[in-house]
Amino acid sequence: MSRLTAKYRSWPAYVALPLAAISSLILSGIAYLGFAYFSETVLAKIHSIGLGDAIAIVLLGVPGVAIPVFVVSITILVNLYHRATWRTPTLGLGFCALILIFSARPLSGFKVPFMGILMMLATGIIAWIACCWFVRPRDVQN
Repeated sequence: MSRLTAKYRSWPAYVALPLAAISSLILSGIAYLGFAYFSETVLAKIHSIGLGDAIAIVLLGVPGVAIPVFVVSITILVNLYHRATWRTPTLGLGFCALILIFSARPLSGFKVPFMGILMMLATGIIAWIACCWFVRPRDVQN
């Protein structure tokens, strides 16, 4: 165990867990900006970028990149602090789903159908399943 991990584990839970959430938000923001820059660069080489391309980057970038990065990073950071369970990635995905549902209404001007939200959360759901699988108890026998 490194000195940094030991120092992190010595903090009280009311400091360490919000710090993990804030760090996960920062990491997902960085991943989103990287995706936006990469996709803008690729689209600029193919053709000129219009408003439709910018909307596609926003609507595909946030759910497709930022949500899985948030779910995975919050699970890893909480697992570094103490043994994480299936509740950690579930709460992370639930937080992202609530943010997506409440932010999609004002942006679109109409109610987004449930299947549209589910399609936007697809990569987050895949990350959630993987995180729940990796933090499962190892002593469970089939």
